[in-house]
Amino acid sequence: MITTLVPDTIRGRLIVTFILLFAIVAILLTLFVVQQAGQAANERADVAYLEQASLVASALSGYSDSGAELQQQVDRLAAGSNRDIFLLNARDEILASSVARDAVLAIEVTTGTSLESGGVHAIAGDWRGAVSEVPDQSGNRVVLIATAGDLETRPESLWRPAVLGLVVALGFVGLLTWGVSNRIASPLEQLREQVAAVTSGDLTVRVPQDGVRDLRDLAGAFNQMTLRIRELISESEAARQELELIFDNLREGVLVVDSHERIVARNRRANEILGAGRDWERASMPFISVVRDHDLLELLRATKRDGYGSTVPIDHARSGLSIEATAIPVYRDQEQLIIIVLRDVTEIRRLEVVRREFVANVSHELRTPLASIRALAETLEAGAIDDPEVSQDFIVRITQEVDRLTVLVDELLDLARLESGRITLQRQVVSPADLIQVGVERLRPQIERAGLELELDVSAALPSVSADRVRIEQVLLNLVHNAIKFTAPGGTIRIVARRTNGTIEIDVQDTGQGIPEAEIPRVFERFYKADRSRRSEGTGLGLAISKHIILAHQGEIWAASVVGEGSTFSFSLPIATQPVGPGTAG
Repeated sequence: MITTLVPDTIRGRLIVTFILLFAIVAILLTLFVVQQAGQAANERADVAYLEQASLVASALSGYSDSGAELQQQVDRLAAGSNRDIFLLNARDEILASSVARDAVLAIEVTTGTSLESGGVHAIAGDWRGAVSEVPDQSGNRVVLIATAGDLETRPESLWRPAVLGLVVALGFVGLLTWGVSNRIASPLEQLREQVAAVTSGDLTVRVPQDGVRDLRDLAGAFNQMTLRIRELISESEAARQELELIFDNLREGVLVVDSHERIVARNRRANEILGAGRDWERASMPFISVVRDHDLLELLRATKRDGYGSTVPIDHARSGLSIEATAIPVYRDQEQLIIIVLRDVTEIRRLEVVRREFVANVSHELRTPLASIRALAETLEAGAIDDPEVSQDFIVRITQEVDRLTVLVDELLDLARLESGRITLQRQVVSPADLIQVGVERLRPQIERAGLELELDVSAALPSVSADRVRIEQVLLNLVHNAIKFTAPGGTIRIVARRTNGTIEIDVQDTGQGIPEAEIPRVFERFYKADRSRRSEGTGLGLAISKHIILAHQGEIWAASVVGEGSTFSFSLPIATQPVGPGTAG
C-alpha cells in the first residue's frame, strides 16, 4: 500500500523520503522539546510560587499573635497575591486563614500533609501548597494554596507555536529537497533520455557533464561508452560491407541453407549460375524454388543426413551450365547449416572436349599421311623399288605426304606462337587495294581451274592500314582457299573492302554450300571442320590461324552464312594514323 503511494521517479522518491524522514525527526524532536519546555515552565512556576510564599511569610513576620490584626493582614495579603493563605504553627495548627470557611475545612485541607518549609507540595485534591517559614517566629509557617491548573503551563500554549514552526520547517525542507533532488535527478533524467536515444540507434547524443562529481563522472563514462560503441559499430559495419563485397564478388556461387531447407544467404554469382535472375533480393526462400534442380536438392538432403561434405557434377537444366556443386555442413548455435558452393565448369568441360577433339584431330591428321608413307615404304621394300616406274611414283607420293606433314607441323607451330603472343608483326602502312590485289592474284589460277568467277570491289581511295603484309595476305589466302573448296563450279567469289568507324572491313563472299547456323561459332576453332568425316582437304587450322593474326592486329574477324546460298567471312583492320616501319612488334 505504501509503495503504491510513493512516486516511481527518482525526484519524487527523494522528495518523499527526505520529507518523511524530516517529519518523523521533527515530530519526535517537537514532542521532546514541548515536554521539556512544559517541565521547565512548571519548575519555574514552582520557584515563583515559593518566592511568593516567602514574601508573604516576610510580611507576616511582625505579627506574633493570632488576633484580629493578624487575620486582617492575612486577608489583605491573600487579596493581593490572589492566593489562599494559611498561617500554621509548629504543631500544624492554623493561626490564621484567608479562607472564609470554618476551622474544620481548613484543618481538612491540611490534614495528613507534611508541610515542610522551602518547598511546594501537593495537598488534598488538586491543590498545591507553597510553604515558607515565617522569619523570627519559631516554627510558624505560611502556606499559600493554589490549584495545579493555576501553576502548571497548559499544553496548548506550547503546541500551537510548535506545530506552526513544524509546518514552516516542513515547507522549507520541501523546497530545499526539491532543489537538491532536482539537481540530482535532472542529470539522471538526461542520462535516461540519452540511453533511450542510444537504444533507438542514435549514437551521436552526448550527456552534459555538470552537477555533482559522481554524476559528472557517470556522464563522462556514458559519453565514452557511446563513442566506443559508435567506433565498434563503424568497424563492424565496415567489416560487414567488406565481407558482403567479397561474398557478392566471389567467382563461385555460394548458398547458405538452414535446417528447414530455406536459403538464408546467397551471393549474386549463385543467382547467375542458377539463372535465378533478381530472386536474390528476396530473403528466406525455399531452396528448391531457387535452384529448380532435384540433383542439387538430393545433394543438400544427403549432406544433412550424412553430416559430411561431398562434391558432385550437375548439368543444370534451367541455366544450361555444367556445375560442380560442393556441400559442406556447418553448425551455428546448435543449428545445422549447409553451405553449397557452385562452380561453373562449363568452359572447363568445353575445353576438355576441345582438347580431346584436338588430340583426336591431330591423331587423324597425322595418321593418314603416316599410314600412306608406311604403306608406300613397305611396298617398295617388298620389291616395287626394282620397278623404276613404280618406285618413282611411290617416291613422289611419299614426298607429297611428307610435305603434307611438314605443312601441318608448321601450321601447328605457327598457331602456337600466335596464341602465346610470341609472334612479331612486321607492320607497315599499306593500301587495302594493293594488299588485296597482290594476295588474291596468287590464287587466281586456282580459282579459274575450279570454274569460279572472281569479283573485286575495292576502291583505291580507301585509307591505308597498319598491317603485316605477309600475315594479312596469309589471312586472305586462307579465306579465299576455303571459298574455292566449298563453292561449286560456276559460282562466284566476291571480295569487298569498305571503310567503317575508323577501320577497313574486308569481306570474302562466296555462293557455296553455306554453313549451318549452329556451326558458325565453332568455325574458328583449331581442326574444326563442318565435314564430320573430315574427308575435305586442309588441316582445319587455317581459320584458327587467321583469327589470331587479325586479333594480333587489334582487329576483329567473324562469319555469316546461309545454307545453300553461301558464306561471308569478314575481318577488320585499324586505319593507319601515322607511318609504321618494318620491325614494329604487334
